[in-house]
Amino acid sequence: MFASALTSILSLKIASPSTGSRPGVHFTQSLQPQVCHACLLVMISNLEALKALESVEEFQKTLVKQRTKTKGCISAACQYTPAFESVCAEMKEKIEEVTFQL
Repeated sequence: MFASALTSILSLKIASPSTGSRPGVHFTQSLQPQVCHACLLVMISNLEALKALESVEEFQKTLVKQRTKTKGCISAACQYTPAFESVCAEMKEKIEEVTFQL
């Protein structure tokens, strides 16, 4: 489960750093979620923190926790929040499948 989550994170497109005089305005040709380098590292760090959790209940509570944009984000095009919530939703579904089968 964690390996597939890491693969999902690493397959995200990298957003270009914000530059120029119009911050917050960015257009992209791709509909694929993208994250900046800083947020990609935060996502990997958060995944490692999830691996360290010892109880399933604590893990499930952490998966549904609301995510906000990171302080170190360097791109207006970064989609950290929806991208990481998507990864968490996939992991939550896998856990529910396993607990349902038991």
